[in-house]
Amino acid sequence: MAKKEEKTKEQKKTEQSQSPNKGKSKAPQPLPFLLDFSFSVASLVILFTGVLTVVLSLLNGASLVMAAVRGCVAVFGLGALFWLLNYFLANQMLQVAIHDLKGTRSKPEEGESTREFHA
Repeated sequence: MAKKEEKTKEQKKTEQSQSPNKGKSKAPQPLPFLLDFSFSVASLVILFTGVLTVVLSLLNGASLVMAAVRGCVAVFGLGALFWLLNYFLANQMLQVAIHDLKGTRSKPEEGESTREFHA
């Protein structure tokens, strides 16, 4: 029994020592600046618009429930719009990156010298 416990403890130690190496190699890459900026601006605009809608509704005499409904409609409407815009932006950035990667792997056309190709 003691040998089995020692083996399991040793296995756990080796697994723990190997796991930080695996974690470092699979660290997520940060978003490109344009996408990060776009997501941040969209979130701030949606938040402030929702709050402003609720406050203006309450100041104009709407009930609390009606102000909350108006705020939710504003948040969901703008959220859908900004999601669509951010989707198109991210899709286009991926397409450009794919096109650039394919372009670097392509061979020079016949008649071109390597100096002209790399310049």
